Parts: sequence; C-alpha cells; structure tokens
Amino acid sequence: MFVFAGAAEWMVTKAPGAAEWREKFPEVGNISADRLGQPAHNTIVGNSYCKCKEFIDATQAESDAWGSTVGDNDQVGAC
Repeated sequence: MFVFAGAAEWMVTKAPGAAEWREKFPEVGNISADRLGQPAHNTIVGNSYCKCKEFIDATQAESDAWGSTVGDNDQVGAC
C-alpha cells in the first residue's frame, strides 16, 4: 500500500501551526488514506466553456465516488 507523506500531511501533523491547519482543513487529516491518486473533494460548479469536446472526462458516478461536486457548467456558443 502506498503511503502519502507529503506537504499536506506534514501541515496537519508536524508543522508549527498543525493544530490550526487541522481545524481549518479537517479533511486533510486523513489524506494518507483518502482516495490516493484521485481528484478528490473538488467543486467544479458554475463554469462556462466553449470549443471543448468535453468539459470534464469523468462520469457523474466517478465524480460522486471521488467526493467531488460537478454541475451547472454551461457550454457557450461564443468564446
């Protein structure tokens, strides 16, 4: 099993302000076991796009599994 030991984990465990970071970003406290390598916990809402074959190349089920929110993104005719 891969164990993430990067900056985000350090910020909530060993940094001088770790307690403040854990309070502000509680979801980062579990980063070493939470959807490693996946684009998790993103909010992609209210965007406009044009001249794209696809706005996002993930299904709604995949986005849901990642804990991400995708919606209300509109393709516009003129860029």
